Amino acid sequence: MVKGNDGKSLRRRTQFHIGLGIGLVILCLVFFLPAKARVKTKRFKHDIRMSSFGLSPRDKFRNSVEDEIRSILEGESFLIELSISFNALSNGSSHDKTNYGTVYGTFCPINWDLQKKNPSLVPMYRELIDQSNCNVNQFNLDFGDVVQKARKYDKSAVNKDSGASRVKSLELGGVAFHESRCGSTLVANLLSASNPEAHRVYSESHPPITVLKACSGSPDCSGEKQARLLQDVIYMMSRSANESESHVFFKIQSIGSYTIPVFADVFPHTPWIFVYRDPLEVLSSHLKKNDDTKMAACLRGLRHPARQVRELVKTHGKELSSLTNVQFCAAHLASLCEAAVLGLELPSSKGLAVNYASLPSAMWESVLPEHFGITMLEDSTTVVERMQALSQVYSKGFRGKQNKEWAQDSDEKQERASSSMRVAADEFMQPYFKRLEVHSRSQ
Repeated sequence: MVKGNDGKSLRRRTQFHIGLGIGLVILCLVFFLPAKARVKTKRFKHDIRMSSFGLSPRDKFRNSVEDEIRSILEGESFLIELSISFNALSNGSSHDKTNYGTVYGTFCPINWDLQKKNPSLVPMYRELIDQSNCNVNQFNLDFGDVVQKARKYDKSAVNKDSGASRVKSLELGGVAFHESRCGSTLVANLLSASNPEAHRVYSESHPPITVLKACSGSPDCSGEKQARLLQDVIYMMSRSANESESHVFFKIQSIGSYTIPVFADVFPHTPWIFVYRDPLEVLSSHLKKNDDTKMAACLRGLRHPARQVRELVKTHGKELSSLTNVQFCAAHLASLCEAAVLGLELPSSKGLAVNYASLPSAMWESVLPEHFGITMLEDSTTVVERMQALSQVYSKGFRGKQNKEWAQDSDEKQERASSSMRVAADEFMQPYFKRLEVHSRSQ
């Protein structure tokens, strides 16, 4: 008898495929769920281990803490940020008058070759950080613990026996304070270009200014602990495993001009400069053509003015509430210049006022060889030509200005200044400009 097709075979094949599919799903669930659980357990344990070293959760997928510390000790990773806990510098935070409390440092491997090749392309430390991929390579550690390990390592036989490439402390060649919008970035770039292989420049890096401002307006802040922390920060940022490097320089943010006495007290033998410019040109650069602007950098303190601004306005017989935005901007800039003047007039001051109008030649004629005491190892003509070439392109070579020829802009800034800018510059800024001129060798 011939077997008929009653559909049973089709049903069996369908049931088989459905069963196979369900089996695969169950197999996948059985395989993957425990794996995820194991990963979560591993991450949890890793987080506990990381937290014991003061690391944030974002660092949990990096190398081990030991590898991170080793990269710092061997001069591969550098300090990029600093976080000071609430009472770390408080007079009552510990029985020790000099040891600060909890401070965390953020570190990252920095590609210094970028600066050495062309500082105008990475004119600020933040650009160097970005281009070194620190957004994915950074890690956090207890700063005090790292400093202790670094100082011990630097004196160890392990470091001393490692040959010419061993980690060393670069000489602090000099520090640049400035008024803002006055050519200070050019100065930083020229410090690098004067000897790219030997010079490292930190242009407006966060750690130093974080420490310098830490005690501002805080009566409970310990000057001794602040000084110790500043010394440690500069020490860590000055370490180098590069045989060719010899000097390190810092350009501090303009607001750091208020802290010149703090710096000078901690580093009394280190030369420093204050870069300034014609008052109207600086004010015009900040405000552009808009007297009513609220976006200018000089207006950031409008709601909470610094003590120095309040005192300066008072000496001019005015009330802060009565100032226009233009007047407030001028008062803010004047207070920075006043702070510099006071620093220059300190006993045994190592400061020098540098007028923008004297740049770039002042750098190779007086600042580097005379004030900073830097010996030019190359032929002087070669050094000057390299610095001249760099000064002819935009100092901040980004946003479409990479290696583009720079044009003198003093006349343009003078011409576009409004009448209210001229009055404010004369009233608030001009007196301190004249005092700075007395301290400038350009006169």
